[in-house]
Amino acid sequence: MRISVCEGLGINRSPAALDYNWVAHKKPMAFAGTPVRMPQRVIRDMGDIISQWNLLRNAKYFDVHDDHLTTNNKIIRQENYEFLDKISSPAAKHIFVTCFRQLTGFPDLGVVSGNMIKHFRDTIQGISRDLNAESVINNKFDIISWGIDPTCSAALGKAFPGSDLDKAYVLLRGNPYLSIWCDDDICNKFKAGLWERLDQRLVGLNHPNTFPHVTTLDGLTSNLNLLDRKTEEMLHSKNAKGIQYYEKLKSNSEVTEPIKAAEFNIDLARSFGRYEYTPKENAKNFAFFVEVLFDNLSSESDPFWNFLKKSTFAQLSNVTQTGALKKRLATGYLKPKLKARADIQQKYSLDSEPFPLLKLIQFFMHHHFSSYSYIDHTNINNIYRLVKQIIKASSNDLDTADPEILKYFHNSREDISTHYDPLLEVLKG
Repeated sequence: MRISVCEGLGINRSPAALDYNWVAHKKPMAFAGTPVRMPQRVIRDMGDIISQWNLLRNAKYFDVHDDHLTTNNKIIRQENYEFLDKISSPAAKHIFVTCFRQLTGFPDLGVVSGNMIKHFRDTIQGISRDLNAESVINNKFDIISWGIDPTCSAALGKAFPGSDLDKAYVLLRGNPYLSIWCDDDICNKFKAGLWERLDQRLVGLNHPNTFPHVTTLDGLTSNLNLLDRKTEEMLHSKNAKGIQYYEKLKSNSEVTEPIKAAEFNIDLARSFGRYEYTPKENAKNFAFFVEVLFDNLSSESDPFWNFLKKSTFAQLSNVTQTGALKKRLATGYLKPKLKARADIQQKYSLDSEPFPLLKLIQFFMHHHFSSYSYIDHTNINNIYRLVKQIIKASSNDLDTADPEILKYFHNSREDISTHYDPLLEVLKG
């Protein structure tokens, strides 16, 4: 499945516009860092439950970005999830799971994944359109390219609702007529749009280090020019390992240990000066973006193909190991959690007949949680237990020890952090 959208560049830039020293104080997206408590209501019927669930479309109720600083964030999120514990009867669970299915496509993970990618695409196109309409220069928010990691769970059709889209990126046209400093404002406005508009019940933003990368054409070309210069300096330095060494390492699908696979990126980071913390950090972040951009190009007809093929940095960078992972996927390899999800659709499907609309209306009208005889109580209880954990996993708040559920999340965000954190620390130096 092709998930990158590329259009002609159509912008002329002077050499000076493409060659500038790295901006040392980029302004990041300003997250609150602390989740907001949801408005609470007395739960009288399923209408109140669904109203609370609809609030969870907003990222601010899930915010995890300061979790490393305080445990209070987790407490607030637990309070926001409390309404899920009030869904107790089989009939109420059946209604909630039906609504969950109608929004997400669960338990068909192929449909779920397609809905996630479509929602991301539709959202960024809407943000682009609306910001262009508000702008004096009304094409600077045009989307030149967008994509996600082609080896992530959504791209493979095996994602749970609320998962992040690994290494998602959006490349904007930007403003070629004004200072590069204006790109900060362009990118931050677009990121704010993502934070406010993406439905977290479909696409999660509250996973560490997975907020979509947003940059402009100037950001791409300027940063790549700088990194190419630094790469050439490193390759021609004393005791350099040589370009063939790094090319062979990147093409070796047997090398799965991140620190070994990303040896080029580590050596490059070490070539920066002792106090060049910001360039090192930017080089790390930029590597993730440019590798996924490169991997999403399907042919030489793509406008970025020749541009990236000429970049030594883009050719050698290997922090994502996407190329090697593609080779492993071609042999049938799947991560344990994705392999375990093969039985999801069969094991967690609702009854063959959807919840009858008339009974649903009666349920709302009578304001009670009585059970209906046609519901398979054991089945709906099992489905709801999993659905509740899927919702909480959107903010890394799984709270079950059941191995039958945990297997679907094995090597999830915590395990990935354990795997990649040492590499990230080395890259930051």
